[in-house]
Amino acid sequence: MKKLLCVILVMAMLFILAECGGAQSSGSKVFKIGFSVNDFNDKWVSYVLDAVKAWDEARPDVEVILGNSQTDVQKQMADVETWITQKFDAICVKPVEVSATIVLANECKEAGIPYVAVQQPIKEATARCLQDSVRTGETQMQAVIDMLGGKGKVAILMGEPGTLVATQRIEGNKNILAKYPDVELVVIEVANWQRDQGMKIMETWIQSGLKVDAIVASNDEAAIGAILALEAAGIRDKYIVAGIDATPDALKFMKEGRLDITMFADAKKLGEESLNLAMKLIKEGKADDVVISDLLVLPKDVDKYLK
Repeated sequence: MKKLLCVILVMAMLFILAECGGAQSSGSKVFKIGFSVNDFNDKWVSYVLDAVKAWDEARPDVEVILGNSQTDVQKQMADVETWITQKFDAICVKPVEVSATIVLANECKEAGIPYVAVQQPIKEATARCLQDSVRTGETQMQAVIDMLGGKGKVAILMGEPGTLVATQRIEGNKNILAKYPDVELVVIEVANWQRDQGMKIMETWIQSGLKVDAIVASNDEAAIGAILALEAAGIRDKYIVAGIDATPDALKFMKEGRLDITMFADAKKLGEESLNLAMKLIKEGKADDVVISDLLVLPKDVDKYLK
């Protein structure tokens, strides 16, 4: 009799636990957010992704799916359209090409899915997480011209054509150059955010005898590539070299006296705030845009940012 009573009690407890567990699992929704970026191989983007993964891991009620567009507009569109079909709760996009993502934003709107535009101020998005990249380009070029003493020749290593950040950073550079008639822009070449491309272009410039006083790169990786080429040729000390992003590698180069100027572009904040916007849109239906300002980093500041 005692054994029978024990069996009945155990079964009753198991039944209650199962019911509680079932109620908990059926009552707690896991939100799905798609986060598409231009390219996993972009060094700075890798820091954005690190922040996205950490944000995701800290939230058991959210699953973030990453999309690597591999600099292919069609792949980015296909990834996002798949997420729309699968009825994701929100979608964040750092674009390969801004104009193409307007279509995606409209498709999300039709499907009733919040769309967060990352670094793309398109009005079609539900909300935007932005950087003031024109101001970044202006601040960077002003710092270069200050180091040049208001006169000299500069060459620019541009980011990936079609991306808003690349276009706006160059726009900012040119806004400042227009104020200084004694500073000549000699050449602009596309380095696609890549270290190896920055190095190859700089090697070609050196071999061609290009005469400039400063190399202004639209990101740190291209700047580091240029520095490596200049060092290999034994002429690094003849140039001012500026980048943007303040990546760990760039700050190390600056600490070693190899990079003159960079801008702190907060990859962690961009990733986190984009996802915070997505969650606010999911839960509240509306959210204000977030604008992140990049900050000038000179050698005197490097220890602060290395921390």
